[in-house]
Amino acid sequence: MAKIPVPVLYTCGFQDIAGGGQRSLLLLIKNIDRSRFQPILLLPGAGEMSVQAAALGAQIRVESSPALKSWRLWRPGWFVLRTARFMREAGVRIVHSDTPDLALLTATAARLAGARPVFHARTSKKYRLDRLLQLLHAAMICVSQAAAARFAVCGDGKVFVVRNGVDLALFAPTPKAQAKAKLGLAAADPVLGYAGQIIAEKGIAAILRAFALVRRELPQARLVIAGRGPYEPAMLRLADELGLGSSAMFIGFQDQAHEVIAAFDLLLLPSRAGEGLSRVLMEAMACGVPALASDDGGNPEVVTDGEDGFIIPQDDPELYAQKALHLLRDREIYAEFSVRALAAARNKFDARHTSREIAAIYESLLSTGGPG
Repeated sequence: MAKIPVPVLYTCGFQDIAGGGQRSLLLLIKNIDRSRFQPILLLPGAGEMSVQAAALGAQIRVESSPALKSWRLWRPGWFVLRTARFMREAGVRIVHSDTPDLALLTATAARLAGARPVFHARTSKKYRLDRLLQLLHAAMICVSQAAAARFAVCGDGKVFVVRNGVDLALFAPTPKAQAKAKLGLAAADPVLGYAGQIIAEKGIAAILRAFALVRRELPQARLVIAGRGPYEPAMLRLADELGLGSSAMFIGFQDQAHEVIAAFDLLLLPSRAGEGLSRVLMEAMACGVPALASDDGGNPEVVTDGEDGFIIPQDDPELYAQKALHLLRDREIYAEFSVRALAAARNKFDARHTSREIAAIYESLLSTGGPG
């Protein structure tokens, strides 16, 4: 007799796609073994996440969670009780969260409901209540060794490193002329790019300054910034101050990010945001696009310095420009970097493999001998 799939409640603090974390969650929902696990997604409101998750076959539950430090002390408690009741009624056995404050509430609800809570650490940046997160959760899934270092001090055997993965059927090499034409660019234009949140921590100011230096040597170069965020007005002003004009294109959030990234010749990510395992680095590599990235968080676990890209240990636009010009001018070296980047992505960052590793952790939690 066929087994009934085990309900897994995924929780997310975002109703829209704000960054790589939400895209990683959607990929997990897409690839998790449906013969064994049935996804339910808890969201604070209807939006891009609910539409895309529902299209992937997930059940959607919309309920806004209170702030953990709410002055109305009864609100967090009431949310925990309601969520625990829902878990019992839906037969939820695993609760999987990746937003710290929300995870503390849902882990408490999971304990009340007899479910096993799992926390997914997607950043290497420490959180003030990391010790409490680890205490409440049965397993901690970390996207990189840098992220796992947040919890190493506890050393209780329930920390697992599972790399992010990308959809290799979607992110794949595309003829450059074709990809650039979709953005209105000429095939011969060297294109530097960035895709993601437009926030100060991502180092976009350094990208603009580095591009201004590249453009002095290669006037036909173009810069494409794909994404949205509160820092965009400041970056538009900086682009004007640097005299970049139409050579710097801010094209907003792109649902079909693979089509944009495929047009890049190089991807730049001088972030200082406590990266866990940057999704855009892996997506670029899967398209055969070498990356220039900071040594922030898990970036060095993605890019192998001097082989498939460059790791740059300081926020130095001149150094980014120097490395970019080196690759853009020497097409033979560029081709070698591109081939190695593609091979690394295919060997290490397949989303299907990621989902199998996470499913194995679920299975161990459901068994009597599981961790936690």
